[in-house]
Amino acid sequence: MPKIKRKEHQIEPDKEEDIIIKSSGFRFYFQNFYNLISLTNDLLTGLMYMIASVLSLMGVPSIYSTSLYLLGAVFLTFRPLIKIVHNVFLYNDRGKDENDEEGQSETEEDLNEAEKDRDQAEEDRKQAEKDREQAEEDRKKAEENQENQGDQENESQQDPSIISKVLPGLSDYEQDQTDEQEKEEEREKQRDEEQKKRDKAARERELAQKERELNQENHEDG
Repeated sequence: MPKIKRKEHQIEPDKEEDIIIKSSGFRFYFQNFYNLISLTNDLLTGLMYMIASVLSLMGVPSIYSTSLYLLGAVFLTFRPLIKIVHNVFLYNDRGKDENDEEGQSETEEDLNEAEKDRDQAEEDRKQAEKDREQAEEDRKKAEENQENQGDQENESQQDPSIISKVLPGLSDYEQDQTDEQEKEEEREKQRDEEQKKRDKAARERELAQKERELNQENHEDG
């Protein structure tokens, strides 16, 4: 006995079913379940009209032929209905719309974030440009200072009068420092001598105090 099997294949936006009929070593494959129904409907419609026409020619009562014509008309009406059922789909777009809105909001957020990153990168670039200009100015100032110092050294080496003017000032300063140091040493010596005198006077007072105490003790014993 032939076995009938159904197989699905993916289409957009829904799935279609194919029909596979196996019989011994043969296999009949009908692509698209709705196409098979439509072909069967057309075949039955043709048979209805053909049988009704034969009955009319044979003189059979008209009720039979009219009934077959009516059934053929019904099958003709089924044909567009089958196509409508095949080509019209009903599915829920609410979840899809929500996903689209979420995706759109995420896209806007990504665009805003990218805009902020671009602005930050532009600010960093401007700041780096300012730092580079400042470093260039500092380098130029340092070079100018080095050139000025080199010019001053060259002038001092080439003009002996500058050295002759500077050396007396240096010698006077050194002489003043030497005199000040000698005066400080003399004051230190004077302070040492005065301290020695004070120490000597203190020792003499202590000796005199001890002698008085000793004399007083001898007087009390006598």
